[in-house]
Amino acid sequence: MLRKLESLQGVSVLSKEAQKKIAGGVGTCAYYLPHGSATGGPIVTYNVPRSEAESWASQGGGNWCCDSCNSASWYHQSVVQP
Repeated sequence: MLRKLESLQGVSVLSKEAQKKIAGGVGTCAYYLPHGSATGGPIVTYNVPRSEAESWASQGGGNWCCDSCNSASWYHQSVVQP
């Protein structure tokens, strides 16, 4: 363990918030499938668990996000404003 710590000298450690953004976060998530609908159009699904978002996005060639949704361009483009 001590050798591992010594090897980290000069390395920046990310905050928990930064780690969540890289890993996709936790909690309520969303996913985007570019050609997911029956007509071939895009589908965006919100408020799903991370495992579901990750699975659907990987199978459908899309994107997913959780805590990092605020920085995802596809998420902002798909949100319908009232």
